[in-house]
Parts: sequence; C-alpha cells; structure tokens
Amino acid sequence: MNKSDVFISYKRLDKDFVKKIDTELRKHNYEVWVDWEDIPPGVTDFRIEIESGILSAETCVLILSPDYLESEYCLGEMETALKNGKRVIPIVYREIDPKKTPQGIAHINWIFFNKEDDFEESFKKLIDALETDMQHVRTHTRLLMRASNWEKNNYDNSFILIGNELKEAEKWLEEGENKEPAPTPLHRSYVSASVRARNVRQRIAWLYRAIIVAVIVTVAFGVIALVQRQEAREQADLAEEQARRARSMELAARANSLLDSDPNLAIALAMEAAKVIVPPPPEVQRSLARAAYSPGAREVFSGHDGAVTSVDYSPDLIHGASASSDQTIRIWNFDRGELERTLEGHTGTVNSLMYSPDGKSILSGSDDNTARIWNASTGKIEHVLTHTSAVLSVAYSPDGTKMLTGTKNGQIVLWDAATYKPIREFTGHVGQVFDLAFSPGGSYAISGSGQERALGDDRTLRLWDVETGEQTYSIQHLGFVRSVCFIDGRLIASASWDESGGKIQIFNLADGTELKLLTGHTNVIDSIDCNARFIVSGARDNSLRLWDVQTGLEIQRFDHLENTINSVAFSPDGKAVLTGFGRSSFSNENNSLVLWDLTSGAEIREYISHADWVQSVAISPDGTRLLSGGGGYFDIGDTVVRLWDIEKSEPIMYLDAHTAQVLSVAFSPVANVALTSSRNGEIILWDLETGTPLHTFTGHGTSAVNSVIFSPDGKYFLSGSDDKTAVLWNLSTGKEELRFTGHGEGVLTVRFSPDGKTVLTTSGSFSNRSSDNTIRLWDATTGEALHTFESHSARVSQAVFSPDGKYILSGGFDQKIILWDVATGAIVRQFGERNDAINSVAISPDGIYALTGSNDATMTLWELQTGEEIRRFTGHTNWVQAVAFSPDGTIGISGSADGTIRLWQLSSTFDELVAWTCNNRYVRQFSDLERALYHLRAEGSLCELWRPGERRPPP
Repeated sequence: MNKSDVFISYKRLDKDFVKKIDTELRKHNYEVWVDWEDIPPGVTDFRIEIESGILSAETCVLILSPDYLESEYCLGEMETALKNGKRVIPIVYREIDPKKTPQGIAHINWIFFNKEDDFEESFKKLIDALETDMQHVRTHTRLLMRASNWEKNNYDNSFILIGNELKEAEKWLEEGENKEPAPTPLHRSYVSASVRARNVRQRIAWLYRAIIVAVIVTVAFGVIALVQRQEAREQADLAEEQARRARSMELAARANSLLDSDPNLAIALAMEAAKVIVPPPPEVQRSLARAAYSPGAREVFSGHDGAVTSVDYSPDLIHGASASSDQTIRIWNFDRGELERTLEGHTGTVNSLMYSPDGKSILSGSDDNTARIWNASTGKIEHVLTHTSAVLSVAYSPDGTKMLTGTKNGQIVLWDAATYKPIREFTGHVGQVFDLAFSPGGSYAISGSGQERALGDDRTLRLWDVETGEQTYSIQHLGFVRSVCFIDGRLIASASWDESGGKIQIFNLADGTELKLLTGHTNVIDSIDCNARFIVSGARDNSLRLWDVQTGLEIQRFDHLENTINSVAFSPDGKAVLTGFGRSSFSNENNSLVLWDLTSGAEIREYISHADWVQSVAISPDGTRLLSGGGGYFDIGDTVVRLWDIEKSEPIMYLDAHTAQVLSVAFSPVANVALTSSRNGEIILWDLETGTPLHTFTGHGTSAVNSVIFSPDGKYFLSGSDDKTAVLWNLSTGKEELRFTGHGEGVLTVRFSPDGKTVLTTSGSFSNRSSDNTIRLWDATTGEALHTFESHSARVSQAVFSPDGKYILSGGFDQKIILWDVATGAIVRQFGERNDAINSVAISPDGIYALTGSNDATMTLWELQTGEEIRRFTGHTNWVQAVAFSPDGTIGISGSADGTIRLWQLSSTFDELVAWTCNNRYVRQFSDLERALYHLRAEGSLCELWRPGERRPPP
C-alpha cells in the first residue's frame, strides 16, 4: 500500500459530491484514497484494504450526513482512524443532528458544505486544515506505518529506528504531545523499543572496548588484571542491579498509568514489577498497593463451553449461579473458589436464571420453550413450566410465592411458586420480553421489550399491577429495552441502545417521568442491576460501570475487558458484583464468570448511620472510639453526633442536643469529654460517660462555628467561626480568654501547635472573590499575629501542624496541598494538584505521612517529605469532608457527604501485600502480544514464585 495524503470516508449516496472533492484535491496535488478505485480487483476482505488505506493516509476526511452516522461501515472507518491517532477532518455535507455525533469527533472543528454554503470558500477551509502543521502529520503517518510493520512482524528489532531517524523520532514525540493528531501508544512503544535497542548496542560496544582493554592489561600486568576483572565483575553486578531497578520502576509506572482504564492489567504489571528485584523499591511497592487495593476482579470462574448469558448471587453470599448458551447452569462456591455442581436438562440456550429469595431454588428460562425450577442444593429439577416460545426472562417475587416468565413472542405469565400453576398473563407486549423484575414490595412488576420497527415497534418498559395483571403505564424507548430494575421501591431504571449510544434511564415509579439519563457506554448495554444506592451495567463495549443513583455520576469503571458482558448481578450486601462474559464479535473465548469487588481492599469497615453528610470525625486518644458529626449542606438534616466503638462498628451513644448542622467534633486529650460545634453558633461540651451536655458556649453569636480543638493539656480550647474570629476558651471557667481578630473571611480551621504556644487559623469563603485565603500564625498567650502564609487562591479548607511543630500542611478549594516551614513562612513543597477541591488534611503521628480528603470522593495518602502520592482510597460516592489518623498511624478514617464513615488499612509489609493480592485479587496471565509489548519473559507470576520471608523469588 503506497502512502496517500487523504483518505475519504463517505456514504455511497454522497458519491457525486465526493467525486467533486476528489477532483479538486488532485488539482491541488494531493494523493487521494477513495475505495472506488484503490481496492484492487479480487480483494475478498475489503475491510483489511480500507484499514490499510486509513493507516497509510496522512489525513482522514469524513463526509458526514445522517446516513453516514447510521452506517456500521462508515462508523467503523471513523473508529479505525481515531484509534490509530490519524488527523480527522469532519465535513458536513448534509445537515446532521449534533446530538447524534460520536464523541470522538465532537471536539473537532467541522467544515460545512451544505447547499447554502459557498463551495469555494468551504474548500479553501479544507485546504487550510490539510496544510496546518503538515510536517507533524507526515511524520505521524510515516512513524505509524513503520511502527505497524514492526508490530506485524512480532516486534522484530530489524524494523526499529536507528541513528538520526531515532533522534528525530524522539524529538517529534516530545514536541507532539500537545499537537493534533497526538502520538499513539503504538508510536510511544515503537520509539521506546528503538531507544532500548540503541542502549543495548551502546552497552555492547562499551563491553567490547572493556574486553579489549582487559585483554591488553592481562597480558601486560597479570596481577593487576585479576584486580581489574574483580572490579569489572563488581561493576557489572552493580550495573545489573541498577538495570533491574530501572526495569522494575518502568513496569510500575506502566501499571500506574493503567489503573483507571485497565485495572486487571495494572495488577499484573505491578506484580511483574515487584518480581524483577527483591526487595522492590518503595515506589514499586506503592504501585502494587495502589493496584491491588483498588476495586477489581477477585476471582474468574471458567468452564462453560458457551457464552455466559445470565448470573445471580445466592442470598447466602457464598454461592452464585451462571447460565450459558452451552445449555447448562453451573453453581459456584465463592469461598472455595470452585465449581460445586452443573445442572443439566435444558435442550437450548439458558437465557435467564434467578435464585429464590430463600436461596433454596433456582428458576431458569431457555430457548427450549421451558422455564425450570431446580433444587439449588441437589441440582435436581423440581418442575418444568412449558411455554409457546423461547423463555428469555424470569423473576421471583420478593416473598418467593410468585414467579414471572417472559418469552420471545411477548408473553408474560405469573405463576404460583408453590403449585406451579399459572395465575394470570400480562398482555400488551408483542416484542421479545428481555427482562422482568418485581418491586421490593411485590405489588408491581416491570418488563422490558424489543422488536424491529417493521414488526410493530414494541420497544417499551411497562409497569404492571401484579394483583390484577393490568398495565399501569408504558414508556416508549428509541431502542430495545434489554434490562430493567427497581431502585428502592421509588424508582425504576432501564437500559437501551439507540443512535446516540448505550443509555440508562431512571424514572419515577409513581408516574413514569424521566428523572436522570446516564450515558457513557459506546455499545449495547445488555444488563443492569440496581440497589438503593447504585446501578451496575455491563455492555458490549467490554466495560463494567458503576453509577451513583442520587447524582447520576459514573463512579467506577472497569474497561478493556476481554469480552462482552451479558449479565450483571449485585451481591446481596452491595459490595461485590458478578458478571457473565461471552458472545463477543471478536472471539468465542473467555466464556467466564467474574466476581468483582466494588470496595477497596484497604477498607477495613464502613459505618452507616448518619442520614446526611458527615462533616467531621475524630478518634479518641486511645484509638478505641470515634466521634462523628454532620448534617445536610442546604438543610439541617441529621444533627445527632455519634460516638462509635471502632472495633464493633456500632454506636455507643447518640449525643442529641444540636439544632443545626454539626461542623466539628473533638476529643479531650486528658478527660472523658468532647466538644462539638454547629452552624448556628453553638459549642457544646459533653460528658462521654453519660452522653449529657456539660456546658454550652455561645461567644460567636449565631455565626457558624467551623472548627473546635482542645489544647494539648486539655485546659483550654479554640473555636473558629464565620464571624471572622477565633476564640481561646478557659474550660474551668467557661469564659473567653482571648479573641484572635484580623481575618477578612470566616475562620475555617483552628489548631494548637504541639507545645501549645502558638495557634494557626485558616480562612476563606465559597465565593470566587474570597478576599482572605490565608493561614495565620498567632501567639497563644498574647493573641499577637506572628505570620501570614499566602499562596492559596481560594478558601483554605483546613491546615494542621506536624507533630514536631516545624511544618504546617494546608489544603484548599484551589486544589492545592502545600507544606510550609513555620519558622520562615516559606513553602517547602506543593503536592501534586488534585482534580477537585481539598476539604481536609491530616498528618500521621510519626510525621512521615499525610492524608487528604477531596471533592472527587477520594482519600489520598502522601509521603510528607517528598510530596509523592502513595495510595488513593476509593469507595465513597460523594465529597470526603474529613480525614484522620489513628493514634498508631496504621488506620485512616474518612467521613463523607455520602453519609458514611470508612476505616482504611494504611500500612502492611511487602510479604503481607503480596499474600493479600494473591488471595484476594485476580492476577491474570499476559497475552503473547502483551509480553512482546512490555518485553516480559514467559515465566510464572509472582503468586507462583514468591515465598513470604525469602529475599528473592526462586529462579
């Protein structure tokens, strides 16, 4: 295939217009690739030829029209161009709906050639676009073709770049990061492989020179030669050690880059990085901890000979079941990680299954026109329900007394689960009934259907009254409704597909009005499942996604999976999900059942009691109890303070006296008392033996008191308020001792230095024009202002002293995390900026680590002196408002606007980390392509090689 300047992708209806564009481009000396002339006669697989044409072209011009956006082949050409990083220029020839435009080209400037547009003027814009940064585009194409040949020839080093070509490619790669089209991963891998080969050649050349010198010296100076050989050996050992360390760090960096897009591959690479050198560098251990403790696949169960069409979790949390196109049902034991039994009897694909609420039975539906009830313990068939067409969907009522079956010809039958007799039919559907679900109370049922428009266009979600069989309402969809579910008895959800992509819609159960639209899947969504807080979805774009019901935001994604997902099911406790794979358009392999953990492996426990935001948390000096306070942001909400037993995860008592949101809580360091403050200005001192208030402090009037803290000796406390002041209180007298004034905005944080001699305060407001975004240091005895720390550009949410009092750590709404030198007021370092506001900060008791809580719903662990991120903790579904360390520094605590408090494991030895990973995470094997791409040797995984306590894995 010769290189061309322009590849034109178009719909045959627009052929005359394309001929005109082709003619004009050739007049301007452009080589044009159009499939009416460039495909040689006799080519059987024209897709390969077209892909080759796209790859060889410098620019792909897309002739957009309504028909183009509905063409599978046109969209495939566009996807090939985008996947290979080609420069794409969209031309609008016939008017299209922008909402239906694929996301990959939505950000690109379009050129309009509509009838009302001047052709000459539009064509000039096209030429200008083609000429823009032409040298970059030509180099992009040339290197991509070279890299593709290298890839097709199994990464043979004879295809790599050398000499000036490599130097130019390195320069182009560095300069091209901010240009369009951007360098692709294949570009980067190709150049990296060329650099590695060059380094090897240089090392070999150096080695040859060293050998020659050694030989000369050996002949002349025998004794000296022995010494030099020893030194050379030591240097070689050192060089090898350094090379192994560098290789380990490189693989760890690769793992870090894949955490959000391909967590399974990230874990495998992190384990490989840890295997290269023992003990691994700290950066590599941190990379493995990030990958392993992140939500991910716990176990993969293989054995089906066909696609896994349906999965369900047993109520006992130990078992799960899978149905398959191989006509069997398999029951798996998750505790033992093995197949427990296979149920055989169906003579067609098993499309759907569900456990009974008591877990004793399994209901299944099949293409053999039957639904069957199985004994889950013995695997025996208890009854067969005969239908007139394939059974696509089944469901049990919550009380287990009724069953629903839905068929390919639109039939829905309600059955008595005890007698197996039909009770009634729900009539209305004429299309295939893909899914069924009962409401939590069992009074209603919903169904989802699909049918070609030419046959009747039944693409609906329907709500049924179970008692009467009457249809309450029907909601028309643009695409097949492939999956439905109830959300907490108040809402219903559906999954469908149309020209704009896969979508999940949430409706009000009462009247069917649409409340939220969840988009992001790029192919058909075959299955969703719901609980009160989340929706999980699996699609043919090979991704599994978790959505927050309240916000409609995607909060977790597992991408680049090895096959399409046909079925998903939450575990009864909502902490895990099952997925069934198969029916991929690319492969008939990987017909597996996968168990995924949705929570971080570092999460020790979760406290769920607050009905609203958790605004503040504090841990007792002995580490046995936890205080938490909160309330809504816009409304008062839950104002009751909880005192928790950390080990039992249970509230010990409820401190109920506040009449507004509780913004801050604090334990006394010396007595069994606590302080709490609220948005209406109240500060309450509590007796933690009885749970009764001892005293109420009202020195800030009705202004919100954002922060309270005891002095190190427990005799005083500080309060900071929206009235722009901080107050020092004497606990024995209950009187105000000193007021700190000078801030121009509300005081958000107050803290004593470890020796109690100085005080820090932070300030700011939610306004973008906040006038005072500072940290101030005060003399705790005189109230004199000692220093003002200025660098934050928005409210400084929180700041704390280091245990030795030499540093201050601050976090703000400007996304900055800053470490300050107290003595000089200088910035020691600024940590990596986050993607969202920082709400809270904490420093470990040993002064080595820091925690931050952010609006991106995560808590992050940092190394204080390097500013390096060690680990990010995911699981919360809303802003992390408060963070704290346990007294021994091994546990982190986070409180969130999602109403939960979570405890996290912060430290573990490397042996413990590897053991935990091998026991709790799916560590997959590398494909041959991945081994070539990452230059990996074909040997066992770290789980197979590692023996805890050994200095090095066995060879």
